[in-house]
Amino acid sequence: MLLAEAHSTPGRVAEMSGYVWTHFGVLTKVCADGRMVTITNESGSTRKMSIEKYKESAEAVYHNCFSLIGRAVDIQTSQNTAEWNPYVWFSDIEQH
Repeated sequence: MLLAEAHSTPGRVAEMSGYVWTHFGVLTKVCADGRMVTITNESGSTRKMSIEKYKESAEAVYHNCFSLIGRAVDIQTSQNTAEWNPYVWFSDIEQH
């Protein structure tokens, strides 16, 4: 599957170079509790990112999320350190 195809189709997943990209929908909420950054889309689906494990990148992603609220986004899930479930975890986010 082409990355562009995954980016244009809600719920589609593309695997590239140790990362999985998923179209997440419209970002509606972001919160952090000191352990996790949690994002929520318009359907109520959530994804998590560990602050404890990835402090610097989690803080950057957390702040970036606020500029993306109300916009369609794609999320990345790293597969470099383990087979992280892309329907539970995320490691980066960008506008669709």
